[in-house]
Amino acid sequence: MISPFPATLSSREKVKSRCPSLCYLKNKAFSLVEVVIALGIVSFPVVAILGLIPTGLNTLKDSNGETVRAQIVRSIAASALTASFSSLNTSVSFDNDGQPLLPTDTATYPRYTVNATTNAPSFPGSTSGNFSDSLTALKIEIVLKPASSANGTTNNYTLQIANSGK
Repeated sequence: MISPFPATLSSREKVKSRCPSLCYLKNKAFSLVEVVIALGIVSFPVVAILGLIPTGLNTLKDSNGETVRAQIVRSIAASALTASFSSLNTSVSFDNDGQPLLPTDTATYPRYTVNATTNAPSFPGSTSGNFSDSLTALKIEIVLKPASSANGTTNNYTLQIANSGK
């Protein structure tokens, strides 16, 4: 029988010439040891990233709370600038988004309760007269009421409000 291959080719080279794409599959595969080592290397960063998820979620929750409290203080400050000094003492309820609730709105659970009270302003190092006719210190106390029976948290803010003449 006459061989289609030259006599100088080895049997391996003969197989390579017939199926060039399939012959090297044996040499291209990963061994089990290589796969285990690769999984071990990849698992360290994955475990570290998964460990950061609870911290990120707590930070997100805290920043959302700070944003809502800042919105509430801004809302109280805006209404205090247009109100007379005598009507600054107030108590208002807000929802989760920092929107004020009307006294007749009983369907929404009040998440934040705000108590605003006025005090005489005091300035460190000042010995001059009484400022209470033209300036007042508005103390804003924001109480976060959780839905459960757990104790809430309280944040206090103080604003200096000038008398607008109203």
